[in-house]
Amino acid sequence: MRTAFYLADGTWLRTLDGSSGRWGVGGTPLGGNSFKQPLPEVLHLTFFDSIDNQFYQLIQPLPKDKIQRLFTTIYKGMGDEQEDSPPKVYDTFDIGFAPKGWIILFAVGPGIREEIGSWQAKKIEGDYTQTVGLTQTGNLEYLKTHDVRADDVKTAFEGFKRRNPELYKRWMEGSFKVSADWYKMLQTKYPWNLEVTAPDGEWSGEYYAEYVNTER
Repeated sequence: MRTAFYLADGTWLRTLDGSSGRWGVGGTPLGGNSFKQPLPEVLHLTFFDSIDNQFYQLIQPLPKDKIQRLFTTIYKGMGDEQEDSPPKVYDTFDIGFAPKGWIILFAVGPGIREEIGSWQAKKIEGDYTQTVGLTQTGNLEYLKTHDVRADDVKTAFEGFKRRNPELYKRWMEGSFKVSADWYKMLQTKYPWNLEVTAPDGEWSGEYYAEYVNTER
């Protein structure tokens, strides 16, 4: 996976190479790299979906005003009354990868997380050895003589089968379709209201909420 951030005028800010982590948790390098000013305005993302055996690419202008608001506003949270409590600000970008090239970008901070946007990446042809293989080993002779793409796809299939044997069987039979629809459903926001019932008619406290799309 290769991720690059730019300004709108094409000025390069940062490029990151590495793998992703579990959904909602992040991995390397995206799940913990703080960004300094200036804030990015364009996202360039190229990645390989092992289950799909397909390269995808996304070149997407980012919602500059929303990112500016998120990354410059201090948020209050539980425990902020303590003198040594650091200010809560969004300082990290986290990317969620759904099947078939669906991408969701989050802003993340200490105990806070908000969706910035989501987009559909395009299928592209890519050089697996250059974009993925070299992140695994610098042994060029090994990469020339081994089909690392086929090995990685096989490993992904075996992992899928081990974790979800029944779902894997349905998928192989054609009765289950891998798609981004489930993740898109989780992104749907519904209005809700918190009500607290107190016997004495008084209540003072805080609450914590985390949504199914991992916002909190």
